[in-house]
Amino acid sequence: MSTFRIAAVAALLALTVVAHAFNMSFLNDSPVTRLTAEELKQYTAFTLKALDEARDGTTVEWTAPKSQFNSKITLERTFADANLTCRDARIETYARDRNSRGTYTFCKVKGVWTFKIPDAKSGR
Repeated sequence: MSTFRIAAVAALLALTVVAHAFNMSFLNDSPVTRLTAEELKQYTAFTLKALDEARDGTTVEWTAPKSQFNSKITLERTFADANLTCRDARIETYARDRNSRGTYTFCKVKGVWTFKIPDAKSGR
């Protein structure tokens, strides 16, 4: 998995794959910057598994084995959008000196979860 894809998933997570035109500078101060490269891979796998397997209303939690980092993902709803399977997920991440939380939409495109950038009209 490319570094770009790993960073996008992490945004999840605050993580997943984002269009190359999307400005990823918001990740510079995110809690995921506190993870080691191996932990980022583990967190990415955790996030993708949650999107694939967790039922709506379920909260799953992951704690980094070495870094002071914790994340909770609550799968809020699953829905169809333009024939794609999509999920809204509330993601809360905490590191020793920073935290982040928000609700993000992910859609599965050609078998890969992608971060959905809200459209200008609806904000979704």
